[in-house]
Amino acid sequence: MNYIYVDSGNSLSGDGSLQNPYNDISSVFSLSELEHPVSILIKADSVFWGLREDSNNLLYNKTSEISYLSTYGIGDKPKFVQDSSGDYGFVLPAAKNLTIRGIEFVGDYQNTNPNHCVYTKPVRTDSDENANVWYEQCRFSAKPNRNQAWAEALRMNAGSGPVAGRVSSFGLRSCVFVGVPRGAWLLGNSSAPSTQQYNIGD
Repeated sequence: MNYIYVDSGNSLSGDGSLQNPYNDISSVFSLSELEHPVSILIKADSVFWGLREDSNNLLYNKTSEISYLSTYGIGDKPKFVQDSSGDYGFVLPAAKNLTIRGIEFVGDYQNTNPNHCVYTKPVRTDSDENANVWYEQCRFSAKPNRNQAWAEALRMNAGSGPVAGRVSSFGLRSCVFVGVPRGAWLLGNSSAPSTQQYNIGD
């Protein structure tokens, strides 16, 4: 297992080690590649404001082992806080064999047409339709004193990823939703199935 550490309280940009962690998850997402399986560990009490996106699809893990985005240390869950610009808060455009564990995602929900706080696209490979992407023991909350518009805290939309086709095995485990206008919206196929016999994921 490869380990990368992130601590928003580190005054330096860091190198991802336990002794000198990155100070922003964006430093991980800007890497040219990741060696899987990997555990990206965010220190308790860390807070990240505004959009964070894995634009290089680094968490598209095609190995047979699970990678993790999780926490370390003692304190409150690390937080990703959506800003009021209308952007998402946290985006994984392509994810496979990944567990996101023990993170809090704080939505804004104030805009007239807000985006979801968290958007994730579970994807498959040519030989394996199971995405195995799970939000586990996470908390989805909302900023207080908002005139909330209707947007999901979490949207997981398999749709069309690097490999098209039906996508199975993804979702939530032991998560909590507090004060959000809508909870989670999950879709396994981007279009209606050709028959009703195997209507999986719709």
